[in-house]
Parts: sequence; structure tokens; C-alpha cells
Amino acid sequence: MDKIINLLLHNLVLHKCISEDDCDVFYFGLECSILKVLHYISYIVIGFMTNSIVSLLISASVMIPLRKNGGGYHANTRTRCYLFSCMYVILTCVINKVFFSMIIYIIVLLLCNVVIFVVAPVENKNRNLSREEVDYFKRKIIIILILSDLVISIMFFLENKLYVYLVNGIFMVTLLMVLGKFIIERVN
Repeated sequence: MDKIINLLLHNLVLHKCISEDDCDVFYFGLECSILKVLHYISYIVIGFMTNSIVSLLISASVMIPLRKNGGGYHANTRTRCYLFSCMYVILTCVINKVFFSMIIYIIVLLLCNVVIFVVAPVENKNRNLSREEVDYFKRKIIIILILSDLVISIMFFLENKLYVYLVNGIFMVTLLMVLGKFIIERVN
């Protein structure tokens, strides 16, 4: 991947699309973009292979904004990140195939809300937050949780079973936050 990005940057500089001084910024942006595309394509393939694409997309609709704003566990290398993320998506697909009673989902949702409220946002070695950033992300997380809980509550009352996938998405993000906050910190 480094070779591809360096070749792209060399051509961009050669054709005067960017200055050589901006290469570091563009390198970072290209690397992030390529990794995101690779991850998302892999997730979609996993969803199709497990016959879980719809449930995965519904879970992702809450997982992505919560994860982005709440933080949690992050692997140390690109390869570990990719493998961990794929395993995480597979686990999400597996969990989405198991159904419990509504009361179990209500309890899980309430517990996850409390845990997220207490621990989020979770910092890591690449993401140190100022007090203002912590407050900003905390507000965003609360808004995301309130909106998610509202949608889930409506689905509960309408007896629309899709709420299961939203609760599972919140649960999976909660696991990453707990891993990042309490378990991984102690191991390192």
C-alpha cells in the first residue's frame, strides 16, 4: 500500500496537482481512504457470505456514529486492525442471527446506555482528547443514543423486530469501549 500511495503522490507532484510540502497530509488522507474502502468492501462481503447484509447494515447505522464519536479499542497495526475489524463484523453477523425475548433487549439496551454514558468517549494512544473535545464528543454520543433509543422504542411498540439489530449494534460498540477503557489498558 505504501508503494501505491507513494506512486500516486509522485504523479500528483509531477503533474503539479499538489506541492511536495503537502505530501504528508495527502499521504495520510490517501492511506485512510484506501483503508476505509478496503474495510467496507470486506464488511459487505462478510455480510453477503453470512447472509446478513440487511441486519449488518442496520447494526452499522448505529455502530458507525457511536464508534466514531465514542472511541474504544484500536489495534496497533494495520493488519491487526483489519483482522480484528473483520472478526468484529463476523461476530456482529452471528449475534444478529440469535434472538432473545424483548425484555432481554431492553435490559441490554439500558445497561449499554449506562456504560456508554459513563466511559465514553474512550481515548487511546492515537487519540488524546482535551476537556473541550471530551465534552463535545459526550454531547454527540448522548444525542446519538437518544435518537437510537427513540427509534428502538418505536420499533418495540410497533413490534418491528428490526430493533434487535440496532440494540446489537449498540452492544457491540459498548464492548469495544469497555475493551479500550478497562481491559486493553491493563494488558499494555
